[in-house]
Amino acid sequence: MRIEGFSVRTRFARSPLTPSYLSPLISLPSPPYPMPTKIIPVTRCGDITFHPDGRIDLTAYVTKALSLSPGDVINIARVGERYSEHYLYVARRTCETIGRHSCTCHPVKGKGRYMRVFSKRLTGYVLNLTHSATAIRLHVGATTEVCGLGIALPLIGLSHL
Repeated sequence: MRIEGFSVRTRFARSPLTPSYLSPLISLPSPPYPMPTKIIPVTRCGDITFHPDGRIDLTAYVTKALSLSPGDVINIARVGERYSEHYLYVARRTCETIGRHSCTCHPVKGKGRYMRVFSKRLTGYVLNLTHSATAIRLHVGATTEVCGLGIALPLIGLSHL
């Protein structure tokens, strides 16, 4: 049954107590123009990029939020049992670092705040956790104070894995 641009269909099971004027379902007509499709569905860039060769790129937002300087050592901690959350935190500051450590931050450019870290173990852990063989970009949340870690950034892409 058609009513001036609207299509009307009746329910399959009609209750004897339901009045006949409530039983039809009316659906609106489709628009005369095609629905737009997005060329780039997600416009937010990742804050941390893990590459399979062990390279980890940190954006300026991450370095500013954690107050990173060249020589600082970062790490990822898992907090929780069943639904674990992963946090990026500073394991050692430059003034506390004696000797060589993995996950040491190095500046990428002279004036930029971008940092680069090299660690095959940390990258392998994240890529295994996300079941990825290529580079993966993760987002971070707002800085939080985690007991035993200090100021940390939650990794959004690893929240419920």
